[in-house]
Parts: sequence; C-alpha cells; structure tokens
Amino acid sequence: MRHQFGWKIFITAALITYQCSASYPEEQPENKFLIHNKMQILAQEQLIEVFVEDHFTEEMDQLRVQCFPTYKNKSTSRDQFDERSKHIVVFVNNIIAAYGRLTPGPNAVFESWTQGRAQIPTGEDIIDLGRCCVSPLYRGTLLYETIILRGFQYAEDNKFKYVAGGYEVERYLGVRLLKLGFEHSGEAVYAGGSADGIGKTLIQPIVFKIKPYQYDWKNLINLSLGSLHNSVYNNPIELFWKHIIHPGIKSLERVEFADDQTLIQELQELTSPSYEDPSAMINRDLNRCTKLYLLREKGGKLISFFMVGWEPLMFRGKSIQSVFLGLSATCQDKKNSGIVRTLYQRFILDAQTWQKKNSSKLLLWYTTATPSVIHATNTIFVENEPYMDGSYSCEGKELALAIKEKMGWEAAGQGDHPFVLKRVAEATRYSYQERERIRKILEKYHFRLFEQLGIDETHGDRLLRICRVPSDSKAARL
Repeated sequence: MRHQFGWKIFITAALITYQCSASYPEEQPENKFLIHNKMQILAQEQLIEVFVEDHFTEEMDQLRVQCFPTYKNKSTSRDQFDERSKHIVVFVNNIIAAYGRLTPGPNAVFESWTQGRAQIPTGEDIIDLGRCCVSPLYRGTLLYETIILRGFQYAEDNKFKYVAGGYEVERYLGVRLLKLGFEHSGEAVYAGGSADGIGKTLIQPIVFKIKPYQYDWKNLINLSLGSLHNSVYNNPIELFWKHIIHPGIKSLERVEFADDQTLIQELQELTSPSYEDPSAMINRDLNRCTKLYLLREKGGKLISFFMVGWEPLMFRGKSIQSVFLGLSATCQDKKNSGIVRTLYQRFILDAQTWQKKNSSKLLLWYTTATPSVIHATNTIFVENEPYMDGSYSCEGKELALAIKEKMGWEAAGQGDHPFVLKRVAEATRYSYQERERIRKILEKYHFRLFEQLGIDETHGDRLLRICRVPSDSKAARL
C-alpha cells in the first residue's frame, strides 16, 4: 500500500515560499509526498511524487540500467535483494526521475557484496540504502538528496538504529553523502567481482546513526524537492543544516512563561523523578532565565526543556554578553535518547546568529554536580573550563571570579579552586534514583573530577564551568 503526505510550493522569480496544507485526511497514508508546483515563470504545473514501494517494477529496473555502468549492454539490473527490499521512487509528471533501495539486515547488500569485510553494523536493526540514482534529465537537482532523506525517514519510522551504505572511492558523491550525515565506517574495501579481485570496485563503507526526534525529515525533503525549480540554491546541501531543528520545538520569552502556572507545573512534573523537590530550583532558574526552549510530542506532552538567561557581565572593566545555561531535563522514558540536544541545537543557532550580527563572542556558563552534563557540554560546546584534569587558564580564572562576583557567591580564598562553589544549592537535592544513576556513570567512566575537587552534591556543592559557542561545522555534526 502507498502512503501519502501533501503540500504545495509556490515559486516566483524572486521568492520561494512553502504553503503547507492545513490538515491531512486520516485515510491518507504518510509515505507519499504529493506536491503541485505552480510556476509563474514557466507558466506550467508539475506533479512531483515520492513513494516507498513494496515491489520492484520494470521502470525502476530500466532507470538503474540507464544510470549504472555495471549494467551497460544488459537488459536488467535485477538481483537477489530486490524482492526483500523497499524501493524509494520519485516521479515527476508520472515519469520516474530518481530511485533508491532499502534492504534490511541481516545479510544485507553491503555485508554480502564485501563478503563481510566492510566494518559496518549488521543485524535486524540495520538497513542498507543503495542503488541510488537520478535520471539524466534531473541531474544537478537535489533529487539524490531526496532519496537519501526519505531513506533516513523510513529507517527512523520503522525503528532501525543505523542506515548502512557505501560509495566508490574518489567519487564526488561521497562528499554529498557525508554532508547529509553519513560517517565513514572503517577502511575502504573491495566489493563485487570474482574471488581473485578481478572486476571488483573499491568502496568506502558509511553509516548514518538514527537519532530519534533529531531531524524534521518532511521539511528537508520539501527543501530538496523545491530545488527542482529554484536557481537560488547556490549551496543547497549546506542549506539543509539550517533546517534540522525539530518542528516540535518552541522557544518562549520570559514574558510568555514567567506567570504560566500550567507550564510551571509541567516543568515540575517532568523533573520530579530526578529531584526530591524541584520547585525551588525551577523557580530560581525561571526568575533568572530569559528564554525557555520546549519540546513536545505530537499529542502535546512535554518531553524536554532547556532554560537560558542572557545577561551582561562586567569583565576587565567592560560589559560583555554572557548566557547562563540553566536547567535542562528530559522525561524518564526518553532519558539517554539524546533528544535534549535538539534544544541545545536550537539555542546554538540563536547564539550563532547573535555572534554574527554583533561580531562578538558570547561567554556561556553553568553550574552542575552531574558528570552527564559535563560530558554533554564537552561534546557540544568549545573552550570548556575547567579542563577534565581540573586545570584552567588565567583568563578562565578571571571569568570565573567575575561570575562569582555578579552572583554574590563567596570569592575563592588563597589556595581554593576558583571554579568550585560550596553550598550554593543546599535547597536542591537529587532523588535516590538520580543519585544512583550518577553513581553508575561515575563508576562506568571512572569520573573523578568532583572527588578530586572536593565537590559533594549532598552538601549543595557545585562546579562552575564556562564555554563558548561551537562553529557551524561542529554544530552540524551534533
């Protein structure tokens, strides 16, 4: 059965705007993208459709024969994987324009073709994406990206953990695949051909790790299809990274959340499993934060939030812009899923926009007593201090002291560590369940920084840390 989802794209010479349908019929499945393009420039209407098909058809076969040199002078491209695969197809005005094949493991395509030499994940939670091709009529568009993105979406919807693939070494397609999120998986290996190596092709195995809730696939596919008639796309693949923010995220200014008692109750309920009484901590952070990022499921349930406070800081006699990274939390059934990173990404996008507009770097800072927060910020942000061995730079020490002075915290005495905060959160206690989770993390990763610095969460001690906004390239890899 085919599934469909529809929206319209209206394009003029100077502007492209996307107008999504207000509602979608319940009886219409969700695997097919239906687009009507009305172009004032070309004075024509085009129908573009994206399907995920159960069966391999003659027109798919002929497109593969046309696109792959392997099948030159052959009448068919059929192989043993076609019958057990799903087939992604793009039609333009009812004519096939692009194709890709999804083959679930175990014993999927690249595992078999490389005779097990490719260092890629295998098993039932892996799906291969390959045989991707675009009709010569549509080369230079983003239909290749459309196929890849639809494959990623299918994998996430069907609970696969990885999408595996490969590309011929030294081909430009490798660059496009890596920019879309694939990563190299091991060394290049030979695939196909005879046992003695004759006729084999050197391919680089690649893997895409599925991150639930991370990408707005429909929007990305929409953008890729819009490229069919938009000459403004100078660097279309980079454009995707500006649209990876999850559509369920909403950012609120202080005036919108400060007196919203229903929302405050939601925040308390979401954090209550991690704290004995989160109310004082939430009220404290809400009073100093200027923006609140929320992530909800389609039904409206709050599943994650992140608070930040934009505020000036006096440093070396001048006012600099700083951002306090406040409380963030995820509901219990989605802990360790990484979805809170989508909120961090949204903040990073806002922070990068501010830095570019003001030609200045932001100072970010936070306090914590949990190793998972330190691990997350080390991964996401840059120039984190103190370092993992407890050391710090001279400027880092000055910044820590400036933050302490602003907050009214006791200044470090001679011989005291400038980033250690004693008894600043005595009213905040982790729950037994959360303390056990932290203890297991400490043991698993041999994390000794808190112990080394004499930080005791049960006494209200915290570690102050500073960091900076990551570059565009690092943010895109999160």
